[in-house]
Amino acid sequence: MKILLVSPHLPYPGIGSGGGSVIFNYVKHLAKRHEISFLCFIIPEDEGHVSDLRMYCQRVETIPIKCNRHRSKIGVLLSRCKKLFLVFFSKKPLKVALLYSKHMERKIIELLQTGSYDVVQFEYAEMGQYITAVNNLPSVLSELEASMILRYRYFGSVKNTLKRVFYFMEWLKWMRYETSILKKFDKILTLTREDKILLKTFVPEANITSISTGMDIAEEGFSKLSNEVIPHRLMFFGDMYYKPNLDAVIYFCKEIFPIIKNKIPNISLYIVGPHSSTEVEGLRADPNITVMGYVRDLDSLIRKAAIVVVPIRLGGGIRIKTLHAMAMGKAVIATSLGAQGIDVIPEENIIIANEPEIFAKRTIELLENGQLRQRLGRNARKLIKEKYQWEPVIKKLERIYEEAVSFNSLSFH
Repeated sequence: MKILLVSPHLPYPGIGSGGGSVIFNYVKHLAKRHEISFLCFIIPEDEGHVSDLRMYCQRVETIPIKCNRHRSKIGVLLSRCKKLFLVFFSKKPLKVALLYSKHMERKIIELLQTGSYDVVQFEYAEMGQYITAVNNLPSVLSELEASMILRYRYFGSVKNTLKRVFYFMEWLKWMRYETSILKKFDKILTLTREDKILLKTFVPEANITSISTGMDIAEEGFSKLSNEVIPHRLMFFGDMYYKPNLDAVIYFCKEIFPIIKNKIPNISLYIVGPHSSTEVEGLRADPNITVMGYVRDLDSLIRKAAIVVVPIRLGGGIRIKTLHAMAMGKAVIATSLGAQGIDVIPEENIIIANEPEIFAKRTIELLENGQLRQRLGRNARKLIKEKYQWEPVIKKLERIYEEAVSFNSLSFH
């Protein structure tokens, strides 16, 4: 098959976003049997990673966009004014409105007219707005997380009145937009059964399939069990541009880490991930905290961590960072949302803690009990080997493409 994938950002190996990791692996594994073209928006700091994608794609097209850290002070002010205008006067959710581009729309039309594609897949609901550029071609929308529930959790997480009003308005817009857009695709993909059930509740007629995700556990970097552990080192990794990751880091450092540090003064925390923010950079003031940006060899850092912490309080879909750490044979302590969508068994292959004091207490217990860490790590790795391999996921995805082609051909005859 000739497949066109359209994404809001460039995926790349190592640590990007969790969703970016899924998209990159779609490309990597589909390319073994299919011809892949890729189209996405790109910010300046990601341009050096395009070559990673070209290794697997017949064609890669990017459309440059800027974020505030690349703008002048006047540019930042204008950007904020535009966002304020869209919040109050656009019927679209803010992220959807900001990602609309005539250039992107024209490029999709151009590629589809000249590429003889069999199917087109859009990543994330916000890119689903470009379905209007697709004529009669089998179409798939990959809902890496249900945006309407994500925004509802944002609304529930803030106490500031103005922010609550903003997130409530955004939630209502996402409800209207997402329920509308799902009806326009031949197939919808989710990474968890929970997201499938949720979306089906609002759009019963949508053709939704849950396909989960995978880990390349047999590859170098995953195949080595931890043998370089530095005692008392904790680690959190993820793209800091993603609000649930940023919230998790700030929450952990303010409400959990001080409790642990009081008990274990020589504790260290490594925060690893691209697109750092002012809030994250400010954490450097604590000598026990090391903030790192993008690292290509993420696995070497994971191997050195005694524990990987996943204190996620927001978000949807599946936590790729949790799967990644478990595949590396690491002891993981997470909130319930940090293990969402994964068939974990608490106390057997993961520790679940939802309150700051309990999270800190269980982390201290793990740090002081090497045998417990090793048992959790072994069981975690076993789970990934048994249930989260890429080949079954890709075969299911290929069947979905075939079904989309059949469904589309019936719809237009």
